[in-house]
Amino acid sequence: MGPNLLRLRTLPLVGRRHERDLLWKSLREVALHRKPRVVLLAGRAGSGKSRLAQWLVERAHETGAAVIFKAFHPSIPGGTEALARMVARHFGCIGLPRPKVLARIERALQVTGVKHPDEAQALTELVTPEETTAEGPFASLTRRYLLVARVLERAAHARPALLWLDDVQWGSDTLGFVDFLLRHPAAPEFPCLLLLTLQEEALADHPFEAAQLEKLRGDDRCTTLAVPPLPPADHLRLIEQMVEGDLALRIAERTAGNPMFAVELVIALVQRGLLKPAARGFVLKAGATLELPDDLYQVWRTRIDRFLDGEPPQVRTALELAATLGLEVEREVWERVARSARISLPPNLEDRLVSEGLAEFTETGWAFVHAMLRETLERQAREGGRWPALNRLCARTFASAGPLRMPDRNERLGRHLFEGGEREAALDPLWKGSLQRLYRSDYRSALCLLLLREKALEELGIPRNDPRWLEGWCLRTRIHELQGELEEVRHWTRWIRKAARPGQDDRFVAEALRALGNAERQAGDLRQALLFLEAAGKIFEATGDRISLAKILASSGDVARQQGDLKGAEQFFRRALALHREAQNTLGVATVCAGLGNVARQMGRLQEAAALFEEAHALFEQLGNQIGIANCLNGLAETARAQGDFEAAESGYRKAFEIYETIGSRNAIVMQINLALLLLAQRRFSEAKAILRDTLDRSGKRPPQGLLACLHLALLPCAAAEGAWDAWDEHDHAARTLLEKTGLIDPDIAWSLELAGDLALAAGEGERARQAYALARWQWEQLGDSEKSEVLDRKIWGGRGSGGTPV
Repeated sequence: MGPNLLRLRTLPLVGRRHERDLLWKSLREVALHRKPRVVLLAGRAGSGKSRLAQWLVERAHETGAAVIFKAFHPSIPGGTEALARMVARHFGCIGLPRPKVLARIERALQVTGVKHPDEAQALTELVTPEETTAEGPFASLTRRYLLVARVLERAAHARPALLWLDDVQWGSDTLGFVDFLLRHPAAPEFPCLLLLTLQEEALADHPFEAAQLEKLRGDDRCTTLAVPPLPPADHLRLIEQMVEGDLALRIAERTAGNPMFAVELVIALVQRGLLKPAARGFVLKAGATLELPDDLYQVWRTRIDRFLDGEPPQVRTALELAATLGLEVEREVWERVARSARISLPPNLEDRLVSEGLAEFTETGWAFVHAMLRETLERQAREGGRWPALNRLCARTFASAGPLRMPDRNERLGRHLFEGGEREAALDPLWKGSLQRLYRSDYRSALCLLLLREKALEELGIPRNDPRWLEGWCLRTRIHELQGELEEVRHWTRWIRKAARPGQDDRFVAEALRALGNAERQAGDLRQALLFLEAAGKIFEATGDRISLAKILASSGDVARQQGDLKGAEQFFRRALALHREAQNTLGVATVCAGLGNVARQMGRLQEAAALFEEAHALFEQLGNQIGIANCLNGLAETARAQGDFEAAESGYRKAFEIYETIGSRNAIVMQINLALLLLAQRRFSEAKAILRDTLDRSGKRPPQGLLACLHLALLPCAAAEGAWDAWDEHDHAARTLLEKTGLIDPDIAWSLELAGDLALAAGEGERARQAYALARWQWEQLGDSEKSEVLDRKIWGGRGSGGTPV
């Protein structure tokens, strides 16, 4: 048996019986309960985590027990994305030009009955994103994750999906996707086993991923399975399948239960000519001196040196350039970089790498057989002082790549320039790369690029009041705002206000205040939100930025409406509409018309509301803006409900819900609440309760506080109809606490409370009725509806005026 055969031969999995049983049991449980579950295989490099994962994948494939998906993560950022490549592999479109990718995905979706034309476009953008810094289809991280989840859900229709997610210590985005599947209200539930492998010693340099994994380990749907060194007897049995006699004992002692160390060491010894074949394996050649390496890195170094023995220096340079590019090497990019370095790649180099067990072919080139091999080449280049020059060669290629399609060009260019010592030149591409990541809703990667840019600014000695620092901090506030991280937004807003030069950097201060206002709004503090938005608006007005001012006014209008200040909201929206019409900003006009429609509806001007929603709907249709279309459908449904046209309302809610669910919007929850309110209006209490409880209880996933308050309030009439007064008290207490926190004012809140009060009074629960009426009255009062407030007064005082005895 020669070294190549040893590499190609799949050694039987030795030991690990407990681990294999648990993995197979987890897959069976997923098939039975039809919900996602996580198994985290954690251990040191080479301990056999990937071999265990491979065993389960192969067993599940052979038995038809699961549909297989794989995502691998390189130790250095850049290159293709793990989740996107996993999806591309599923559709068989890796390496295809964008039009062919779209055509192939469209055909695949038609077979599975997908009726949304935007789905194929969005998946195409996920797999082959446009090379642009403009905002793309993934306005939220949720939409991108939901897109991937639906691919898995469709594939898992007949049997579970098995996802092997390898080296997650380098996969922050993938860990975010796992958290989404387990916790997010919009995530579909389907049978899916997520099999994660974790190299624990690498976590020390990745604190963000470590925090994500700590959170994941605390979830009861995650099982952590430690993969320790193989027990001595099992480890020796593994080695005895390759070598004989005392040599097996020596190798077992040196490799200390690490299967990869043992296998790669034997291969290295064979390649060095120190071993010869015998009856049941290899033995040491007569007269050979055996010096065993101390660790895996030394084994890989030995194998690299052996491969390069007798080769010209340019072959080492070619391999080190490949390592500089990443774990997966795109052939076209590698060849261009080599030409830039004036290196002629030997025609059989890739074949040799594969045959020697150092690489494996991929759809677009090849990949190093293990991350440690790539890291060893990087170490050698750094030790030899060649690493900066290698990165500058790669940067030169990315800066002049011409027609080569490379959507992450800016990011890769910026990283290579930084590693090449070109800090000043790296600033602009790092900035653009961060924007591209933001627009793809890859917030963690966007933040990492900003941190690298800040490190470059620091090393260049650029003062903290330089606009380049401020624009980076502004982008930070935007990233944290989109993730709902209020404290981080506050922190960086303070930095911006402290460093900004009065009269010169006001736009940065305004942007930070805008982000802070929106973050406070997300957190439910509407009063603070309006204060920050108004402050930002004053700055934009003073600087003449009329578009930004219009956006601020529209946001302020939404906040004022939520507070119940309908007249103030209308004024904000009218000013915003004038500015957007003046600028011929179609999207702005559509958004503000929808906002005015909501105000008109809440003020009882229903015909006007319907006209505004229709105008906005037509503009959103023209733009192809799905979220805007859904918002207008909801507005029209709300208007129809207020007019008593329950059939039109239900149809509108269902259409809006379908769009919201498709794009992963939290507003899908709003549609469920609205449908339930519609059922309550028709006294269909059991149906309403089923929808509300499903929304509230779904996998323990919690909606925002304002929506949670509405859910509890809508459940009050259901509890009263059933006479379930303990449930009433529970929902009443939760709703009041949340309303106090959020300051939320809404006609549906008042309506739900009044209906609950009527039902409680009819059941003889006078005190509960009075409390519900009192809160409903306060809501109508805040909304400025004196007529409805007076009706509630009469209900509270039993028609005898404020001097009588209350209900």
